[in-house]
Amino acid sequence: MRRLHLVIIYIITLSCSPIAIVMADTSNDDIKKLLTDAERGDARTQYKIGMYYSEGMYVEQDDALAVKWFRKAAEQGYAEAQYSLGRAYRNGAGVEKNGSEALKWFMKSADIDDSGTCPKEEITTTARNLCLGALPKTQAEYAISQMYSHGDGVPEDRGLAIQWLGKAANDGSSEAAYLLGAIYRSGDGVPKNDAEAVAWYRKAAEQGASSAGTTLITSAQYNLGTAYYSGSGVAKDYVLAYMWLDLAAAQGNQDAIAQRTLVEKSLTSDELAEGKRLSREWMQQHTQ
Repeated sequence: MRRLHLVIIYIITLSCSPIAIVMADTSNDDIKKLLTDAERGDARTQYKIGMYYSEGMYVEQDDALAVKWFRKAAEQGYAEAQYSLGRAYRNGAGVEKNGSEALKWFMKSADIDDSGTCPKEEITTTARNLCLGALPKTQAEYAISQMYSHGDGVPEDRGLAIQWLGKAANDGSSEAAYLLGAIYRSGDGVPKNDAEAVAWYRKAAEQGASSAGTTLITSAQYNLGTAYYSGSGVAKDYVLAYMWLDLAAAQGNQDAIAQRTLVEKSLTSDELAEGKRLSREWMQQHTQ
């Protein structure tokens, strides 16, 4: 294996401003080709260079230059760049913070149907959900919902916030689905509806299954367990209550561990065995 080394090179762009590039296991020719392709108008490469500057990968971190390259790609309709440019305007990274501009670019990204980039064949449902949730369209929809929810750069509007949360949740965002569950459970801005809450919590658990262990997913599983135990929004079912609580407890959720013990006292030995079987099978199906 060749020795890794750092080399600083200067390449003159078409604007005649030098770019100081710190190489890390990347050849000069690779970087030169990327810059050449970017200056020729290749949107994907422009976005990639923007990410390099944003994250400080191979180059010195520079938010302003990241925005420059994001904008070039975004203006060509590249969804990832539009979303990244929206984030830059929302956070004031490399540009002056501007809610209207952030919303504009998020809207453009959300308007692009890029679901076709997630393979449908030879892929598990869990893996496809993870792919869909990470798409710029889905992330942009979630970002728009948060802007309206908190009045972040735009007038606060709970109705629009919930509308955009629904779009994001239906397009694969487990975070959005979980928040909708919490909203319908508490009646925050919508009529309280336990059945709707259960449906969204279930969607969050299903879509975020590959992220099992995160607070959000274990909370969704815990809430489903308590719903089945109390009959809130669903018919009482101690076996299903045990299943969901067991899934959350296996990830370290302390409330679920305590509640599982309580539910277990209400189960026959056969029901307990069935609850454990369902939990085991669900985990096997959603972690492949």
